[in-house]
Amino acid sequence: MESEIKVVEVSIRKLHLLILVLIIVLIALSPLPVIPFTYIESTELLALNEYPVKSRSFTYRSAYVPAGRTIHFEVKASEAVKVYVLSRDEFKNFLSNKPVSGAVGEGTKVKLSLKVDKGDTYYFVIQVLPTSTKNIVITAAARISLPKTEHISLVELVSKLGVHVKIALMAVIIGKLLTLYLVIVRKH
Repeated sequence: MESEIKVVEVSIRKLHLLILVLIIVLIALSPLPVIPFTYIESTELLALNEYPVKSRSFTYRSAYVPAGRTIHFEVKASEAVKVYVLSRDEFKNFLSNKPVSGAVGEGTKVKLSLKVDKGDTYYFVIQVLPTSTKNIVITAAARISLPKTEHISLVELVSKLGVHVKIALMAVIIGKLLTLYLVIVRKH
């Protein structure tokens, strides 16, 4: 009789282990939620560090910017300057001394942002004010950014985690499953 009880106990334990394995397999094969993940993609366009500019003149750089991006242009100067972010057509107007409608700022520290609706070559212009009688030094940086949203599955998200984080996550999951298993066993 005692050996029959042990056989039944072993069979029940095997059955519980089998149920636990099945639960893990079902969780692993079940459809996983897709998580929206938003980040900012940023690309540097130009960087000038302590760049000299002659009095009563201007300097510029150009770069192609695709549609949908936002241009960020920052300038620091030893004296006040006028700063522009201009499309190709606006730059032609600037060279012809016609009014321009791009992003414009003035001062010794200027930050401009411009959302680009259509892809074009954009010009980053730094103009020494006509009132300045000496050469100046500028530091400038321009970059473009685009908010991106990707839909990433839980499996992809976990695959990007480090080994230590994966081990900790698995330990938590196994701990929760064992707790669930013990609750089920105690009820029977």
